[in-house]
Amino acid sequence: MVRIGGSAPWVLVVLLTGCGLGTAGTTDEVCRGVPADMGGCDPAQPVFTARTCDGLATEFGIQLDSRLTAVIEGPASVNSNGRSVQALNALILTVARLNEYLRDEGLVKECNAESVFAVAEQEFSPELREHAGSLMTETEITGEAYDYRAWRALVLDHLGVIDEDEGLPY
Repeated sequence: MVRIGGSAPWVLVVLLTGCGLGTAGTTDEVCRGVPADMGGCDPAQPVFTARTCDGLATEFGIQLDSRLTAVIEGPASVNSNGRSVQALNALILTVARLNEYLRDEGLVKECNAESVFAVAEQEFSPELREHAGSLMTETEITGEAYDYRAWRALVLDHLGVIDEDEGLPY
């Protein structure tokens, strides 16, 4: 199973609903360690091909930007999931596939979360940078607003999985 990282308490709620507990139209299917409801079985999976940490970080940044920009520009709700859930699912899926690739290719010991994010961040569009914080919650519902710095910490928290148990396959 692919470890997906992250320790925020609300992540547990997303993970539980992503596994089909109490959400209409969900499934218990899991593909390569990621629940189907979180995109694990979608045909358009993040794909990594680079052979260096910087190259993989660039690919990660491009793919994460593309997926999250689609959430920002897309409908407010997809399958009863608001933008914050859609964004978290996209983040978890992209990190999980990066982690899987790093381990499969024997590169996990060469890369770390901080350096991957530093390179990936160069690929983030102005739109993502402007709206990233708002992807952390349904601001119109909760009234809470987050900024880019808080979102950055969330991404680093999830990316931390690549620094854990580097001797394990995933």
